[in-house]
Amino acid sequence: MKDPNTIDRAIPSQKHGTLYVVSTPIGNLEDITLRALKVLKSVDMIAAENVTHTKGLCERFGVKTRITNYHQHNQNTKTEQLIARLKSGSDLALVTDAGTPGISDPGVYLINRAVEEDIRITPIPGPSAVVAALSVSGFPTARFVFLGFLSNKAGKRKKELEKLVSETRTMVFFEAPHRVTAMLADLRQILGERPMVMLREMTKVFEEMHRGTPGDILESLTPDKIRGEITLVVAGSKPKEESRSLSEEASNRIEDLIREKTLSIKDIAGLVSSEEGLAYRQVYKECLDRKGELECLRRDETIRKFKVRNSLGLHARSAAKIVELGKHYNAQLFLKKDGEEVDGSSILSILTLACPRGTEMEARIVGEDSDNFMEKLSELFEQKFGERL
Repeated sequence: MKDPNTIDRAIPSQKHGTLYVVSTPIGNLEDITLRALKVLKSVDMIAAENVTHTKGLCERFGVKTRITNYHQHNQNTKTEQLIARLKSGSDLALVTDAGTPGISDPGVYLINRAVEEDIRITPIPGPSAVVAALSVSGFPTARFVFLGFLSNKAGKRKKELEKLVSETRTMVFFEAPHRVTAMLADLRQILGERPMVMLREMTKVFEEMHRGTPGDILESLTPDKIRGEITLVVAGSKPKEESRSLSEEASNRIEDLIREKTLSIKDIAGLVSSEEGLAYRQVYKECLDRKGELECLRRDETIRKFKVRNSLGLHARSAAKIVELGKHYNAQLFLKKDGEEVDGSSILSILTLACPRGTEMEARIVGEDSDNFMEKLSELFEQKFGERL
């Protein structure tokens, strides 16, 4: 009888080798499986996204198999070389930096070519950031949708999120540490203050888990100290009546929030749509209509361009100074970068622009105090928001 622990080399085409898609630890090396180690030791070659990273794993467990690099920058040329090896009868293990190859990494390109060439492909399951995050989220997991990394461009990312407003399944995202504050602000603005979990450095020494709404988590973070891989799990939308109109209570709440001037129109729409279980676009249109009704005169407009000069860029403290300044004038500020305009009376909206030092942006102020407001705003930028030299 055949030993079930040995690698099965029987394949549809006897001349071809086997491509093993091997899951590796997402942080803690002790999460490697016995079967994964057996495969890594037995194949003819390992194709790794990062040779140095994989070499450390192999040295830890005594794997001496030859390792070659395979990543997005060489996949066009390297893929055919690896396919040729497989067709000549060599067995190959495909690994990524962490987790399962082919999930938000270039491995899918090689896998597709192997399918085209009728090469046997065998999964070696193991650690997965997606499944690990879902398992501790507390959200329904019978049905979920994995969305990977959304666009790094603010405008496109918001459009992608708008398509998810009515998504009832639990959603899982990956995000880079330098973009996570912008992502959280967009989640709050577009999907509303719904429950979510942010996991950082899962299975590693500095593992962190933040629970709450996007706004709660955003307020608890120190942007310049966020490091490591990040996974976001967001609760799906509650089933809703698409044709249902806003209640009188919801309409009054929108009006009150507009009068308070503490949230942008998009923030108000996200908040109320989540509370009422209505489509974001429907509530956003109601907000715009109500805002128009509340405006009783056409306000003056002043436009000026600025350059961010302080070393930390337009961070939370500088955004707070802009918002505080605006409270002293009967005028409304809008800030624009790369064609994306946001409400300058909201700290979270300003942070979505992600403006490091050297960023050029445009300020537009409308209202009877627009000129005075603009002069004081200019002083803030020129004085680098009070940054000490």
